[in-house]
Amino acid sequence: MKAWLVHGGEYFFRYGRFKNTPLLAEARKYAEAHGVDFPIALSMVIDRYESWCRAFVFSETRSAAADAPPKRFYRSGELGQLPRVEWLVEGLVPSTGTVVLYGREGSGKSFLALRLANIVARRHTVLYIPYEDLPILHQRQAAHDDYFSCRPAADLYYMALDMPVLNEEGAVERFKGCLEREGIKPGLIIFDTFRASTTGLEENSAKEVGAVIDVLKQIKSDLACAILIVHHMGKETTKGARGSTVITADTDLSFEVEGADFRQEQAQLILKNRKNKFAARQQDLYVDMIQHQDCLVADFAEKKAEVSGNNARVLAAIEKSGRPLTYSELRELSRVSDGSMSYALKWLIKRQKILKEGKRYSVISA
Repeated sequence: MKAWLVHGGEYFFRYGRFKNTPLLAEARKYAEAHGVDFPIALSMVIDRYESWCRAFVFSETRSAAADAPPKRFYRSGELGQLPRVEWLVEGLVPSTGTVVLYGREGSGKSFLALRLANIVARRHTVLYIPYEDLPILHQRQAAHDDYFSCRPAADLYYMALDMPVLNEEGAVERFKGCLEREGIKPGLIIFDTFRASTTGLEENSAKEVGAVIDVLKQIKSDLACAILIVHHMGKETTKGARGSTVITADTDLSFEVEGADFRQEQAQLILKNRKNKFAARQQDLYVDMIQHQDCLVADFAEKKAEVSGNNARVLAAIEKSGRPLTYSELRELSRVSDGSMSYALKWLIKRQKILKEGKRYSVISA
């Protein structure tokens, strides 16, 4: 009843519960008892319902459907009248859906999320909630804008205060109220990270995690937007995302970020589609991680790099020198640790990228 009053009936319309609309007298009685201002007449509520159906269910762009009354049932041949899936980023972020992006610590998830935020913000409003990385956001965003030679996106917002704690009672109402006061109507909201967006959550509890996912779904439905969740990989990487499987089972798409240590001149990550509610799982996507202005920038690549990670860093050092290098010289120029250096050298020799002659390493000419 309270939700019906606050939203003027839209809460029930969006969840298909209009069939049991409260009587006007009951609504007024509740309003008087709880001090809620109730200026909405029943006729106004019905008009809002019909407008919502035209705008969101039948779409104003199809004139024939716009003039048709709402339908409760559809024959199989009429399913084409229902809304189709639209994308903010094709194959990655639907216009209304929940997406989880997970990977091991330091795998580049937040850099990738920031890149997606900037892509979407060119056409839609984006709200990024950085629970953990607020002090370094300026550096990351500045490096991104300089690398892509673009101006800061006017419709990309970062939330710095009063970040919602999703497992607290009333979190949705407070969050929506904050957005309304600021006049922000996001098409995409990014929560980075899932763990930091909660307090005292038992991540292995299906009940507790499920309750938070329900909160995110409510935000998605009430604001008609997409939700992107940045999450960590579990200790056993073969089991996917950390904690209860509810976080991936109850979302529309999930992607795993896979790759070697990327903190170098250039490396490449693999984005693996682990779940896709809207279509068959898509092929792997590749993301270059490039050092720029003492920071990292994520950039989608057309194909898989032949050499990436520390291997690419070592190879680049030899190529840049223009002469054979000793192990010590390579370590100094590439700034790769001993363990990683040994592995990279063996990998490059095996694939006939470099040649070892005595104690020096050189590039094999194509």
